Amino acid sequence: EGETDHKIIVIRQDDPHFHSIRTVRDLDKFYPHTLSRLVDWLKNYKTSDGKPQNSLTHDEPTSPEEAVRVIDEVSEFYKRLIQGDVEAPSDYYLPATHQGRTN
Repeated sequence: EGETDHKIIVIRQDDPHFHSIRTVRDLDKFYPHTLSRLVDWLKNYKTSDGKPQNSLTHDEPTSPEEAVRVIDEVSEFYKRLIQGDVEAPSDYYLPATHQGRTN
């Protein structure tokens, strides 16, 4: 609760518009209303479990470059975590087979 939970939005490489879609605005050009439906889903998908509506940092996804930055940052943290370079938070499950792994 209350922590950032990034979502990465991608499209299939075999999508007929793959080479023309670079941003969510491009996605909306080829698939109208996708952005508004996506934002609605991200805000409300947990409400069916009786949880409150999610609060989004932005009502529009950030840039592809920002997504790559987030992926790189999280990937680096995970590598350090499984190598034992950082301690796992107390509520974080890390299988023992991964702790201290170097590959």
